[in-house]
Amino acid sequence: MVSRPKTARAVLPNAGIEAWYRRNLTALVRHMTSAVEREVLAAYQAQNLAQDAKLGDSLDAAFVALLEAIFERMRAKFDQAAKLMAGKLARQMSDYTARGVTAALKEAGFIIELRLTPREIAEMQTVIRNNVDLIKSIPEVYHGRVREAVAESFAKGRDLAGLTEALRKEEGILQRRAELIARDQNKKATEALSRARYQEIGLSRAIWMHRPSAKIPRPAHLAMNGTEFDFNEGLFDPEEKRFIQPGELVNCHCTMRPIVPKLTPVSGPASGGATSAATAWEVAA
Repeated sequence: MVSRPKTARAVLPNAGIEAWYRRNLTALVRHMTSAVEREVLAAYQAQNLAQDAKLGDSLDAAFVALLEAIFERMRAKFDQAAKLMAGKLARQMSDYTARGVTAALKEAGFIIELRLTPREIAEMQTVIRNNVDLIKSIPEVYHGRVREAVAESFAKGRDLAGLTEALRKEEGILQRRAELIARDQNKKATEALSRARYQEIGLSRAIWMHRPSAKIPRPAHLAMNGTEFDFNEGLFDPEEKRFIQPGELVNCHCTMRPIVPKLTPVSGPASGGATSAATAWEVAA
C-alpha cells in the first residue's frame, strides 16, 4: 500500500481583503457611471434632441467629442486609483500569505522564518501589474458600451428614455465585473504568493484540491482533485489544452496543499515538538 504524502493545510483567500477591494472598486465604478449618466443625459436635453428626432441619425462630431472628454477624465481617475489600489492589494496579500504559510507549516510541525525574497517581490509586481491593467480596463469597456448606447438612441430617433435605461443596465454589468475582479484577483494572488513562499523554502510539490464555486464546476478540475503536481508546472487541463495552476482560471476556486517532505534534523527540535528553521529539507526517495 502506497502511503499518502504529508501535507500542510491550504491557505485560503482572505474575505476581509476581498471585501476591501470590492468596496473600493465598486465605489469607483459608481462614481464613474453616475457622472457619465448625468453628463450624457444633460447634453441630450440641452440640445433638445428629442424634439428633432429623426430615425437613422448618427452621432455628430460634437457629441463624440463630448463623450471623449468625459471618459478622458474618467481614465485619469482610474489610472490614479489603479496604482494605489493594486499596490495596497499586493502589500496586504504579501502580509496575509506570509502569516498563512507560516501558520500552515507550524500546524504541520515546522517553524519556518519567512523573509521577502526576489521571487516573492516578482510575484507582488505581477499582482500589481495585473490589477492595474484590470482596473484601467473598466472605463475603456464602459466607454465603448456607452458610445454604442448613445448611437443606438440616435438611430432610434434619439430616445432619451431608452438611453437612460441602457446606461443603468450597463452600470449593473460593470458593478458585477468589479465584483468578479475583486473575488478572482484575491484568489489568484493568494495562490501565487503562497506558492512562491513555499518554493523559496525548498518545497516543490503539492496536492490539487478542488473547491466548487457557485457555478457548475469544471469537470477537468474535479478530476484533478487529489492529484500531485509540481509547483513549476501545475497540472494539464485538457479543456484549456495547457498546464495551469490552482486558482489561475477565472472563477476557479481550486487551491493546493503543499507536500511537506521528510526532514533530517540539523539541530534539536524547537518547543512543542516543531522543527526549527535550521532543519534541512530532505525529499523522501
